[in-house]
Amino acid sequence: MKLKWIIIIISIISFSEVMSETDNKSKVIIRSFPKNCEVVFLNQDIHKETEQVIIENVQDGVYPIIFKSEGEILKADINVKSGDILLVNGSFKQMEITATPGIFMGKDNLPMVLIPAGEFQMGSNEGEEDEVPVHSVYLDSFYIDVFEVNNDQYKKFMDETGYRQPKYWNDPKYNSPSQPVVGVNWDDAQAYCKWANKRLPTEAEWEKAARGGLVGKTYPWGDESGIVAMEENSGAPTAVTYPVGSLKPNNYGIYDLEGNVWEWCADWYNEKYYEKSIVRNPKGPESGDKRVLRGGSWSAGIYTPLRVAYRYSFDPKQSSNLIGFRCVKHF
Repeated sequence: MKLKWIIIIISIISFSEVMSETDNKSKVIIRSFPKNCEVVFLNQDIHKETEQVIIENVQDGVYPIIFKSEGEILKADINVKSGDILLVNGSFKQMEITATPGIFMGKDNLPMVLIPAGEFQMGSNEGEEDEVPVHSVYLDSFYIDVFEVNNDQYKKFMDETGYRQPKYWNDPKYNSPSQPVVGVNWDDAQAYCKWANKRLPTEAEWEKAARGGLVGKTYPWGDESGIVAMEENSGAPTAVTYPVGSLKPNNYGIYDLEGNVWEWCADWYNEKYYEKSIVRNPKGPESGDKRVLRGGSWSAGIYTPLRVAYRYSFDPKQSSNLIGFRCVKHF
């Protein structure tokens, strides 16, 4: 099995800031789908029953890593560099191992990846009326969660703050620790982000991160959908969310951008906003009735295009089993 490297451009300033927060220690974060599997790394057997395993103080070098689950084996060599935090994810759904360097660990223990500063082309001339015109947007660099916030992370937030349980919290179809938290309205997502010293992404930040550095492509992975499981789940009466990290990552190493849950964005929604959007760090309209959702959910499939430019909106006071979120952070 070949290792699929996710290449990320890291600015010198942002990198030095991350280095100062990690005390120049090299770390390897090991995650997998499914969660319960055996990992062999540094000649040690790791029975991975938790969300992730963090190996500290790994010396520079190239090391083999093996994931084993139900008779299947994934193998790869990973390159550890001094002072870096490397996220390694073994997916038996995608049958591949991905390695993402330059990771920052947030307060909520979720890996975040850097999206470099610069311009990108936002919108689409091939989609809905609210996706035009295609326009240039410049964004400062920011970090975004590699995975959607899951129930395990949200429980830590509730335990520490006493915050209320979201809808569907006790529903066995949606309450596995590894599934993305759903049943959260916009204010709930905001409260979590504030606790984690983060915030919700703007619509522009979400789209730039989702495009993964690709220009003019339909999906986060290129011109073809990367949703392996969509045919299994779309429209099915028993359909549910997938554990985070199940679906294919884009070139930035961000998982589940389409086809798991819709994700709250910070912006108010206005279908004509692109006609008057500012070029640098747009934050959406000053007011509105609905907030922006991006990404498409497990139920979208045949009903909703899962294109990277597709826009949706929802009442911020309402929640749904189709809606979750991920966070961003600036330095």
